Amino acid sequence: MKFPSSVSAALVCMAASVLSGQTLMISGKHPSRMTESVGPQVTPLSVPQFAGAHAIWGSTGQDSRGHIWFGVTTEGIPVPSAHLFEYDPDASGIVDRGNVIAQLSAAGVLRPGEHQAKIHSRIVQGPDNDLYFASMDEEGESANGTHMPRWGGHLWRLKLDTYQWQHLFTAPEALIAVAAGGRFIYALGYFGHVLYRFDTKDGDVQHVAVGSVNGHVSRNFLADHRGHAYVPRLREETTSLGRKIVQASIVEFASDLREIKSTPIDIDHYLQEQIPTESHGIFALQEMTDGSWYFTTHVGFLFHIVPPARGAGGGSADDARRTLCASAGFIRTGARTRPACSQATAQGRCSASRTTIWPMDRPVFTNG
Repeated sequence: MKFPSSVSAALVCMAASVLSGQTLMISGKHPSRMTESVGPQVTPLSVPQFAGAHAIWGSTGQDSRGHIWFGVTTEGIPVPSAHLFEYDPDASGIVDRGNVIAQLSAAGVLRPGEHQAKIHSRIVQGPDNDLYFASMDEEGESANGTHMPRWGGHLWRLKLDTYQWQHLFTAPEALIAVAAGGRFIYALGYFGHVLYRFDTKDGDVQHVAVGSVNGHVSRNFLADHRGHAYVPRLREETTSLGRKIVQASIVEFASDLREIKSTPIDIDHYLQEQIPTESHGIFALQEMTDGSWYFTTHVGFLFHIVPPARGAGGGSADDARRTLCASAGFIRTGARTRPACSQATAQGRCSASRTTIWPMDRPVFTNG
């Protein structure tokens, strides 16, 4: 996907326990000023320089030691190659843990002329304690989805005890997002929202085409504690009056990539003005202590996915009880919304205790 070409990459460390007046950095694409504010202490950290360093496109993660990981993309050099960095808060140091092209060469799978400009995915920790992430390139792709990126993507594992990269597989699609659930690692490729599943136990790789339209690419998806994955699906339909419209749903897949359920969501809660190419789909996400997930979409709506409780099993009855609720949203500036389910539960309603409403004054737009 194409993004603005001038972004200043910076990493910010926050000490949330400090609540008195502190210096707060106002940041973004063009950080401009420092202001005094009541809130956490914010310290800008300098990312080590390297040729072609460009941006951090949401590629971040945290390991079990509390170390922060992030990927930095490259541009403007003959062979673009994204770098992986580790930040140790205790040592206050950032270390370059390698770049994609060098690691492809070391693994013996580098193709002549290959580029891998981005690590765009989140960096997740698997059940084996290792880190997983994906690299990708955009060379030759068309924004409307008619031409795939020339070099596709790769799924990687980083051994935390040795910092050794392991190449897991190559995909013809650009792998833009990664999620971990159970013993499985999932990756999402474009175009067409192709879901890949890697089994950390035996290395088996499977994939399924979920479906998308007009070059739309969701920047994220998620997987729950059972190893079920949840991926947006977009389809174009023609109304009785001959008008083409786009419909959206969140599709749940079991760990064997069987489709469990497709939950329709209001297209206005997912796309901006029915323009798939310009909308980034699932934007931000967070797992809760009860195993449920919250995620937001490009246009500022909050959703809640509630899988069966941990230890409850994964049978069909449990799948039926899983809910996806539209937990918040906006209609116009200053408008308040009321609780609503985008898909009813088996009892025909959302449990009030499972749904929280967060009124929004406006959508939240962020590049990613």
